[in-house]
Amino acid sequence: MHEPTMSLTGFLRRVLSYLRPYRLQTLLILLGIVVDLVFDTVFRLSFKFLIDDALTQGNYRLMVFILAALAVGVVVASLVSVGRDYLYARLGTSVLNDLRFRTFQHLQRLSAGFYSRAQTGDIMARFTTDLSSVENALVLALPAGLISLLGVVVVAVPLFFLEWHLALLAVLGLPICLIGPKLLEARASSAGYSFKEEQARLSSTVQENVSAQAVIKAFSLQQSAVDQFRHQIASLFRIGVRSNFLSYLMERTPNIASLVLELLVVGAGAFLAYKGTISVGALVSFYVLFVSISQSIYGISWVVPYMVQAAAGLQRIEELLDEVPQVADAPGAVPLPRLREGLAFRGVSFGYAPDHPVLQDVELEIPQGLAVAFVGPSGSGKSTVLNLVMRFYDPTAGVVAFDGCDLRQATQESLRAQLGVVFQDNFLFNIPIGENIRLGRQDATDEEVQQAARAAEIHDFIQSLPEGYGTPAGERGGRFSGGQRQRIALARAILRDPSILVLDEATSALDPSTEAAINATLERLAKGRTTIAVTHRLSTVVNMDRIYVLKQGRVVEQGTHKELLNLKGTYHEMWQEFALTMTQDALVGDLDQEEADLTADEEIDSTRLSQRLGELQEEVHRQTQEIQRLQTINQRWAHLAGTDRLTGLPNKLAFLQAMMPQEVLQVQRRGDPIGFLLISGDSLGLINESHGRDAGDQVLGELARFLQTILKGEELLGHLDGTNFAVALHPATRDRACERGEVLRSQVEGHGFPCAGTQVHLTISVGATSVDSTAITDPREAVEEVFRQLNQALYQAKRSGGNRVEII
Repeated sequence: MHEPTMSLTGFLRRVLSYLRPYRLQTLLILLGIVVDLVFDTVFRLSFKFLIDDALTQGNYRLMVFILAALAVGVVVASLVSVGRDYLYARLGTSVLNDLRFRTFQHLQRLSAGFYSRAQTGDIMARFTTDLSSVENALVLALPAGLISLLGVVVVAVPLFFLEWHLALLAVLGLPICLIGPKLLEARASSAGYSFKEEQARLSSTVQENVSAQAVIKAFSLQQSAVDQFRHQIASLFRIGVRSNFLSYLMERTPNIASLVLELLVVGAGAFLAYKGTISVGALVSFYVLFVSISQSIYGISWVVPYMVQAAAGLQRIEELLDEVPQVADAPGAVPLPRLREGLAFRGVSFGYAPDHPVLQDVELEIPQGLAVAFVGPSGSGKSTVLNLVMRFYDPTAGVVAFDGCDLRQATQESLRAQLGVVFQDNFLFNIPIGENIRLGRQDATDEEVQQAARAAEIHDFIQSLPEGYGTPAGERGGRFSGGQRQRIALARAILRDPSILVLDEATSALDPSTEAAINATLERLAKGRTTIAVTHRLSTVVNMDRIYVLKQGRVVEQGTHKELLNLKGTYHEMWQEFALTMTQDALVGDLDQEEADLTADEEIDSTRLSQRLGELQEEVHRQTQEIQRLQTINQRWAHLAGTDRLTGLPNKLAFLQAMMPQEVLQVQRRGDPIGFLLISGDSLGLINESHGRDAGDQVLGELARFLQTILKGEELLGHLDGTNFAVALHPATRDRACERGEVLRSQVEGHGFPCAGTQVHLTISVGATSVDSTAITDPREAVEEVFRQLNQALYQAKRSGGNRVEII
């Protein structure tokens, strides 16, 4: 925490610097104040002439003249005051908006390092409570204080004209009234700063609590949160009492001193009038003028606490403005042309803290147009690589090069204009969907926005909404599912037409089926672009052109999925762990649920319960042993993983036992029919015989990729075994499933596939059906039965010559 250093004079100097752009308005306001004070002084001084020269002497004409002149003065002073108030309203609002804009603009320049250590609540407090204090000082306290200060100066002059002895007593006594605030200023300022710091911490607690409600409820932390908040409230109470009491004391001490001085002046004046040294009219005028000075002193004392609070608030705001961006454009920084060759890390080291390196001497190349992925254990530096590529941070050693140019010598804007970024938790603003997408390129037309949405396969969904592209996204995009938010974010990224597509755990928070669909879309949209992905879901990287494996901040392995598996190093160990997780979910995940359901049944016999639990535990143990046995057999790992090694698609185990049951459950909640297709290449066996197994595998992979491109994102695609591919689509009747199968058959027939230096044409046979999802009781058993029947339909289609759709 910073120590409060801004005094009242320092605060006033800062305010004067903010007033410089508005010199004319400030001068007019000062002239208006002078006019107002002069009239007020003349009004009070007129009592002497009304009493001594008009009323006492019986001079009717003089009395009328004085009253008429005062009436004219009231009109003029009132008009001037109204004009002055309008000018000051404009001036105060302008200065505050300048400060708001300057602060907000500065926040946009600050680097990611600042936001990693700053608390959101603290930043918000500077925009709310701190700016509110400054606003109160500018709008209320400063004009009142200025009027009071000038009032003391203007009114003191006629006091000497009326009776210099009394005036001297009054003027000499006035500084005594200001001793109290001066003595208390430092302590009040320190207490006020501490109070605002505590308020900011409380705001951060509330903000964090609101954001973490899911965790708080899941772990029953409500009472703990309340206890913590109560403790902070108690601390805020102690600091607030001290701060407010010192502020009130600063206001009270001048009042007490002013009352004492007023009593002395009145007593001395009465004594002089009794002796005949001063007239009654002069004494009345003197007293009225002195009361005006007393009110001015009170006005000064009234504004001092506001000024103290405003000084503390302005100091906190200027602390934010004094933050220096860690990443800034160098003098003479050049704009980057579109990526042509690639990115490179040359001896790059980096740490978020000086004594904790995250990356150490990293050397790697990312050629233009390739898809690369960074994988590794948590804390290995994966996300840090992306942070350096996006230049959220600069390396502490080495160079991140863009076509050979050090990123520190290039403009940040030109770099980020080439990046299309999709995060794990993509932030959608609470504005219409179309405008959320348009943020990718703000000059894009409506048609370009819709084209980006079509590319991300979200256009149809948006069009189905009542307000279409005008539908608000809700706070943080809360009106949409994770997959829908990802597709909107993907459309936003694609709208930029980026040369580099950055994927930071883009699908790790999604369910398997949504992840598979979005990965298919990403793979299609990434063609021709440089793609850099960070993920811990290894099923998403099997088709990457190059995979970099990070461990303890160093690149320990690199290559393709197959090459890395053959190394049997760090990546192989990670793949085994990932495959085990997928297999466990598929084989024994539901047994745990069955055990939980069984335990929750209150009416079941306890003996039967114990027996059944024992059986379940034995089954889990047996399945676990089977998994461990399979781990020792290297050739089986491609089947244990969630994706097939040849096609990169979900394999039979993942598709039938993990993904499809979840898909059925989702469809059941909507009551839709779900369609199934079983697709098989008709002539892949001949290709294997003619060109070899490797060529056949290549064609099989190309067929898988082609199916991915022609299928819609919501259609689930998997590779069951051999040449058989499975597709699930919904809502789909039998006719719809058959129609979709015919379309796919026709598109495959018209497509050429590369094979051993030439091109071949394939035909496919398709089995199609549809199931009423609401009639399914066991999703896994139902799905496996459907594909057993479709396998018979496929056999009939091939016996009839192939290249046809057989419906059941």
